[in-house]
Amino acid sequence: MMIVTGALMTAEKVVVSTLRQQIVPDELLGRVLSSSRLVVMAGAPVGAALGGDLASLFGVQSSYVAAGVFLILVALVFYPVLNNRALASATDEPAG
Repeated sequence: MMIVTGALMTAEKVVVSTLRQQIVPDELLGRVLSSSRLVVMAGAPVGAALGGDLASLFGVQSSYVAAGVFLILVALVFYPVLNNRALASATDEPAG
């Protein structure tokens, strides 16, 4: 399972980085990349603290279930904005 997760995370990073570089104007790319990095780096300790608290209150398994449910909810909320048609229009390519 960890091999699959690692491979998918690698593929996701390539796709997100390429898309970000295509959409963001060159003069703003450094600011956008540093802002993205800040959000990702700040999210790790916050998630660890929340996951630890949740695990100590309800057990380790519940923290994993809560994280999975949270990721599914985030995907459902942002799908209308980040679907293939929206991404194609942002990069000026035909939707496939």
